[in-house]
Amino acid sequence: YLGVRYTASGLEKARIDTEVKDLLTRVSKGPLKPQQRLVILKFYLLPRLYHRLVLGPISAKLLLKIDRLVRSSVRRWLMLPHDVPVGFFHAEVKHGGLGIPSLRTSIPGLRIQRLERLGDSDSLLCRKAAAGAYVGLCLDQAMRLSAYRGKEIRTKKDYQATWRDSLHNSADGNALKGCKNAKGSTRWLGEGTTFLRGREFINLVKIWINALPTLTRLRRGREASIRCRADCLADESLGHILQKCHRTHQERIRRHDVIVRYLAKRLQDKGMRVMVEPLYRTDVGDRKPDIVLHNEGQCWILDVQVVGTRAPLEVCYTKKVQKYSEPSILALVQGKSPNKPIVRSVTVSYRGVWYKKSVDTLRDLGMNGNDFKLLTVRCLQGGLRAFWVHQRKTTVRSGRIQLQPNGDENEFVNGGERRSAVVG
Repeated sequence: YLGVRYTASGLEKARIDTEVKDLLTRVSKGPLKPQQRLVILKFYLLPRLYHRLVLGPISAKLLLKIDRLVRSSVRRWLMLPHDVPVGFFHAEVKHGGLGIPSLRTSIPGLRIQRLERLGDSDSLLCRKAAAGAYVGLCLDQAMRLSAYRGKEIRTKKDYQATWRDSLHNSADGNALKGCKNAKGSTRWLGEGTTFLRGREFINLVKIWINALPTLTRLRRGREASIRCRADCLADESLGHILQKCHRTHQERIRRHDVIVRYLAKRLQDKGMRVMVEPLYRTDVGDRKPDIVLHNEGQCWILDVQVVGTRAPLEVCYTKKVQKYSEPSILALVQGKSPNKPIVRSVTVSYRGVWYKKSVDTLRDLGMNGNDFKLLTVRCLQGGLRAFWVHQRKTTVRSGRIQLQPNGDENEFVNGGERRSAVVG
């Protein structure tokens, strides 16, 4: 009945796990991009199982087996290492995950809701059935199954919070805590977008979840050297490669400039007067903000920065705003305008996470969710180019290297305009 098989002795235990395995094999063999496979999995393959799993016989073992089959296929599609956080697969896209349903934590809650609603039915027969022993046994089983790793997961809110915390409390997912700040910035993970090639989508996902093959990632937990292959006297982490290594200096500038050009064009399209990187000679030295715009009698100073993940985004944002809030530069930008210029920073991490105040500023200027999606993808693409340059180059530092005090991966926050190490 409606996909649930019955025999003379009652419900038949269907081999749903075998069916799922066959379906995943068919999806894997199809000539599809990996992002298209994810869409099929999330919106077509798994939902077709819900009815049978909610009304038919289930066990924790069956649900876990299906979840593992699904994760194994996704790892193969996206070429992810085996130690990618499980939370990354099941956390919502808005929280930085792939948004793949976890049957082990969703089906028990759905069964509870279905059986409890049966007791509130308008039909007298349904209410009598709900009061029977069989429905009571099913409800007790669903209650037991709703317990997962010490938590009770019975509602959609519980489900989302569980996998969000699982992702954000992991070593690789901790830097994604703020990804919800920019609504729309994570859509590329779940839309099945075709403007990215399959291979590029895979590599952007790896940057997003810190799964690119850097030495710190490849040798995690092993006693082996993880010193940068460019002789930087630093560990070869993704943050070091994308934010600090001398091999990727030009690619950092290119990544920064791509974001600036996109913003300048979008603001011009909205009828604003935009100047890109004007030079101002001030009492504290030359200043060259990325964008100075005039809109309805108000001047804005915007400066773009792609920062690391060690320092809080708020600290990086505040430092940049303070840099361009000097009275001398404000006077030059204001000119004859009656209104004092507004100084803001467009701050995003190399993992594609936006600072909330930067998002609010861009939204005030007319940017929407699609803009944040494209800007995030451009940022990640710039990081990917830098990574491949680092892997292919053979240059190393030579001579005396003098490290600057308090240097960290955030030294290259404005297109790599400051060096954290000086070659003697």
